[in-house]
Amino acid sequence: MEVVESEGVKYAPGLSLNFSGEIPEQLGLVTDGDGLSAVTRLEGEYDLEGLKKIEFSDYISSALGFHLIQNIDNQRKILIIGPGGGLDILGGIYNEAEEIWGIEMNPDVKILLQGNYSDYSGNIYNREEI
Repeated sequence: MEVVESEGVKYAPGLSLNFSGEIPEQLGLVTDGDGLSAVTRLEGEYDLEGLKKIEFSDYISSALGFHLIQNIDNQRKILIIGPGGGLDILGGIYNEAEEIWGIEMNPDVKILLQGNYSDYSGNIYNREEI
């Protein structure tokens, strides 16, 4: 697993053309020379200002599931298969999920995001609801 730092790393697959904001700084997370995932830089709390920084996560195609569940179930629990660098976790946080379960196949991702890159990523893998 490698972490790549470059201004060219912007990972928001299926980002809607309706989004006019900025994507926060990101690091590329590459597994076995393939499979790019991104670790999004987050600082501070997840208050209104902090949530604004991750608004882009609500404009990618994988956010559709969060909007569907809003209309079906008031419990707001989600399961993410392969959360990687945490982009879909950010979507769950942005959409106020009560519980976020992630099944990550590569234990090194979890170790990395709970350790060296915990502060950079806004501590997403150490949050109470995840």
